[in-house]
Amino acid sequence: MSQGPTLLFYTLPQAFAVLPGGRIIGAVFLLALFLVAFLSIVATVEAVVGSISERLKGENSRKKIILALLIVEVPMIIPSAHDPDFIGKVDLYFGSGMQIFGSGLAVLVITRFLSKFDFLHEVFGSVTMKCHQHYYLWIRTAVPITIFIVLATYLWSQFTA
Repeated sequence: MSQGPTLLFYTLPQAFAVLPGGRIIGAVFLLALFLVAFLSIVATVEAVVGSISERLKGENSRKKIILALLIVEVPMIIPSAHDPDFIGKVDLYFGSGMQIFGSGLAVLVITRFLSKFDFLHEVFGSVTMKCHQHYYLWIRTAVPITIFIVLATYLWSQFTA
């Protein structure tokens, strides 16, 4: 059996076709899949719009921010709409590689742009225990190094395979 878009759009319809009541089960399955994807998009867009609105402190309306996001996102949707195999090709890069890159970037930004006191206060609510200092050192040094090693290994495996 295949995986990714091939499984979803070619193999599963064939499986539903041989099931008794497969048309109804398949339709409900695809409707549920659509709703999950739609709700995921709504949550993602709301998080982005909320953070931009908070950063701009009400200078721009939410409608303008959402319109700007659509203008940026729609061109990125077009290639996958015309070539279902495109999703399979880029899924590994964006799903795995960008997740590692994003987590590394988040750790670096949090530990480099927040003061040590602010970081520990956000995480623990206080900075009194010695273990808090060790935790900060761990997050600031060991975690980014580990994430960099994982990302480098991932990239190496992608380009040498």
